[in-house]
Amino acid sequence: MTIIDPCTTATINAVVFSPSTISVMDGNVATTTFIVPTNSVMDSKNDPALLCGTTSFAIFENTSDLALSSSGWAKLSGPVNGVYTITIDTTKDLTLIAAEASVSHPIQVKAILDSYPARTTYTQLPITITQAGCDCSYLAWDNPSSVTATVAVGIPSTQTVPIPTANTAATATVNAFKKCYMNSGFCATTGFF
Repeated sequence: MTIIDPCTTATINAVVFSPSTISVMDGNVATTTFIVPTNSVMDSKNDPALLCGTTSFAIFENTSDLALSSSGWAKLSGPVNGVYTITIDTTKDLTLIAAEASVSHPIQVKAILDSYPARTTYTQLPITITQAGCDCSYLAWDNPSSVTATVAVGIPSTQTVPIPTANTAATATVNAFKKCYMNSGFCATTGFF
């Protein structure tokens, strides 16, 4: 008698995302969810039980298991009540999009049968990031140095009030503000007291 374990040749079905693609404006966050896909052994037995054991997941840049950037702009979490979530947070990496109207950053979701780690499958998740508009509301101001003036009684005196200095440090952390300074752009620093 020969006993063959069908799980050694099992194939994992593609992950089904909801929504199936992600489109997010730079500076925003978007998510998609999925549940554990079935495998060929489950399908052939028409049995919803977890035949071949549990399945784990990881996200990569490509099917060569190239890790995504360490900035954490794409995160896999779960399961919560059997549901996994992929979160795309464009605020974590300011290099995802430059001056383009939109860019594509697809990632690969790898499914692995835990008891049979050679049995894997990849499903691509299409991600489109669209350009954010310029938002100058993040322009800050540094207080000017204080001035002390001594004015004698009855003698007119003119004093100059120092102006505050524009602080554009938020360009390092806020993409919508960074856009204002691309291609020689800027936010207006004029005003009045």
